[in-house]
Amino acid sequence: MNIRKFTATILSAALLLAPCVYASAEDTTAPQSEEAAQTSVIFDSDTKKLECNGCVIISDYQNAPTALLVMTYTNKTANANSPIFDCFQTVFQGGVSLNTTVISDPNYVTYVNSQMTQVKDGASVTYAVPYLLNDTYTNLEVEFKDAIYNGNSFALNISLPADAGGNAESEPASEVDWQTKYNELLEQYKILEEKYNALVSQTEGN
Repeated sequence: MNIRKFTATILSAALLLAPCVYASAEDTTAPQSEEAAQTSVIFDSDTKKLECNGCVIISDYQNAPTALLVMTYTNKTANANSPIFDCFQTVFQGGVSLNTTVISDPNYVTYVNSQMTQVKDGASVTYAVPYLLNDTYTNLEVEFKDAIYNGNSFALNISLPADAGGNAESEPASEVDWQTKYNELLEQYKILEEKYNALVSQTEGN
């Protein structure tokens, strides 16, 4: 496998998710869906485990209905890793893939930021990814992969809450501090760039 191509692809995928990483807020309650008790184990291998805790319907920064996909990642190895580099998913609605979006709800941004949190030695992190919905009534299908190349695929169907449309429309639009957002995304980019350069240097050293 071409390590440069691999790391470049990882970096690109992470940067596509970077617009989701916006703001920061302290919150002690993990996002809970109406079907939180029905947590699904997506995969559980010798090296990692991924669980889907369902989704929460909220509004993004433009007051558009958004599905916040909530997951828990466990890294069983001694090498630190984060969900954004170790787990991959595509969300479909009506057969069409959904784009990620930006949220500013202080109850959830911490969990979106947690995509970058590194864990190891059996530790877990709960994180979330916001997806812009095409509508508030068509259920979702999520395709997970445990590796970006030659990984195993896993499918999960998620039903939207019956009152999803009402919840999303009732939330007021949030004003976005674009300068703060730019600065934080730039900082995330620098972190990813450092990771990429470290991987390349390590490979060349071998």
